[in-house]
Amino acid sequence: MAEYRVYLVGMDDHFYDAIPLICANDAEAIEQARRLALGHGVELWQLDRKVAVFPDQNKTR
Repeated sequence: MAEYRVYLVGMDDHFYDAIPLICANDAEAIEQARRLALGHGVELWQLDRKVAVFPDQNKTR
């Protein structure tokens, strides 16, 4: 299992919260992070490695 962090990105493009995740691999972490991208953007990180970026899903609809 690997440790990840999901950073919530505000309208000003700054992080305003972090959610720790423990996942088996990048694919599982990406799926969990994608679900959190409602009402704000999301960046998924593992230590100093940026894994994925998801824009606010409400803005892309």
